[in-house]
Amino acid sequence: MVFIYAIWAFFRAQLRLPPEQSPQTYAVSSILAIMVLSGFGGQSHTVMPMPEILNAFSSAQPESLVQISIDSLIDGCVQEGFNADTAEASADICKDEVSLRLINQIVREESFHSELSWRILEFCFAQDPVLVGSALREEPLKLGGLSYPTATSLQNRKWIEKANPDLLKSYGRLPDSEFDELWINRIRLTQKRLEECIDSAKAST
Repeated sequence: MVFIYAIWAFFRAQLRLPPEQSPQTYAVSSILAIMVLSGFGGQSHTVMPMPEILNAFSSAQPESLVQISIDSLIDGCVQEGFNADTAEASADICKDEVSLRLINQIVREESFHSELSWRILEFCFAQDPVLVGSALREEPLKLGGLSYPTATSLQNRKWIEKANPDLLKSYGRLPDSEFDELWINRIRLTQKRLEECIDSAKAST
């Protein structure tokens, strides 16, 4: 969501839509949002009942717990946490009321996703603390080798470089230079919390 929003912010800045919203700019904003969302094929997905999950872990294979733990750590704890961090930093610089509401929604959703991933990770530890703890013992070191996703592809970076940076900021678009510090901090926080989870699991055995 953060990176979809970055594209949206870029288009709005290129059209020089003012932070003060008028009916006309609301309409243009809606059109731009539809253009971005149309890339998802026009399909809408929402929460659906999944009763099979209730019994999913009763016969879970050990390797499944390990895989779920690693996937939750990388995709949820790290990536979703980073998304929340970047959205929160975007909210701090955003001057456009409509954009700010969207960004704050992203902050709430990404923070929830990240925390949910930590809960899943803790659940896996509780199922088999020795197995999961052993599999994740080296993960704090591996996290440092991850590279963060960027809001701009190499192909489109030339357009961002030509845009007015102050105008982009007014819509909450962070400069690429600020992503490094946010990523390093997210990795540091994740490493610390993961080590705490491993230590807690060891203490319970």
